[in-house]
Amino acid sequence: MAGGAKGAVGMRLNVMTALYLPILLYAMSTYKLEAGSLILTSDSLIPHAVPQERTIPLGADFIAPIFYEIRPVQQLGRQMGAAIDGDEEEGSGSKDKLAFQPSVFIDESVSPPGMFFDEASGQIRFNTQTAFDGVPSSETLREFTYRATVVGETVDGEEYSNIVEGTFSVFRPIISVQSNVPPMLYADSRNSLNFSVQGIPENAIRLRDRSTGETASGSTLTWTPTGDTTVVFVSYQAPDGELRAVGERGFRVRPAPPPIVGVRRSGDTQLLTGEQTVNPLQPFEIIVRPDDTYAQAFPDDANYRINGLRIRLTRRGLPPTTVDLTAQQLRSLYNQNRSRATGEDVYEINLRQFIQDVRGDGVQIFVQGLERVNFQNRAIPIDPELVTTAFSFAAR
Repeated sequence: MAGGAKGAVGMRLNVMTALYLPILLYAMSTYKLEAGSLILTSDSLIPHAVPQERTIPLGADFIAPIFYEIRPVQQLGRQMGAAIDGDEEEGSGSKDKLAFQPSVFIDESVSPPGMFFDEASGQIRFNTQTAFDGVPSSETLREFTYRATVVGETVDGEEYSNIVEGTFSVFRPIISVQSNVPPMLYADSRNSLNFSVQGIPENAIRLRDRSTGETASGSTLTWTPTGDTTVVFVSYQAPDGELRAVGERGFRVRPAPPPIVGVRRSGDTQLLTGEQTVNPLQPFEIIVRPDDTYAQAFPDDANYRINGLRIRLTRRGLPPTTVDLTAQQLRSLYNQNRSRATGEDVYEINLRQFIQDVRGDGVQIFVQGLERVNFQNRAIPIDPELVTTAFSFAAR
């Protein structure tokens, strides 16, 4: 009877092995081994501490979860058979030997100070905040070794002991900035900055501007900062999903450079000076020319508009003749073709449209209500003290 019982157990083992072993192998090789899970013998289960990241920035946490590798199927089948046979012969008391509750001890002689094993998560952890303490600032990368001993009890009641070890690197995050201009920002303009951090993928970078609170996922932040200064905070999303700070960069926010306002003869390219004479019977142009560097970097922000124009003809012995042009009238005088060709905002003026008797010995021109129109189609007044808005010429 005893032999028959044992044969029945062996038959059950074969059937169970054929049906459930592939599933068991997959599950145990895919997930962490928790307390109370099945353990075989010391040479059938190999622990590994696999870092989530092998190169991490200063201040981030080094994390290495412990996983286990199952030995070949044939060996596993024999060990399962031994375990079941042992249960049949020795009774339920031997089932305690199947519980594997490992302890992990960090080797402090090799591992960096402060490294520890978190039992709740089953991870080796180390905060790198102090990784460069006492190290010259010229050193930007440090390599560390970690080692720990995994201790438990095998199915035979013998001590299970294995070592996990490896290396990882910590680097000082150096933030590089690329801009559509030298690293400065302009107010009421569409600024675009590109941030890169060595060792961090661009798609993992996260940016936040202090002045506006605007954020960006990725390495590029395009926005309009406010105030005189701002700070862009640089973080990155770690593989575990946490957002970790890398550093920050401060910037001065400057007003856009003022344009040049001038007068020239119609169709000409040279601006008139006060020593030159004009013929009031011939058309002339009022132009607003943007700063070249600013216009190249901010083409959608370097657009200007005149909202008022006063023109006065002076005559010896007679009161001057004055005409005031409104913003609506000036819009009709805007020369689209000339503006596109020159990269300026050009208004073509013909005094005979507004004055019946165009005579005089002098012409005075006063530009009023000068504005810059940015990429948001928002008008920003130009301080008249920053540009020349009054012109006086002798007439002939």
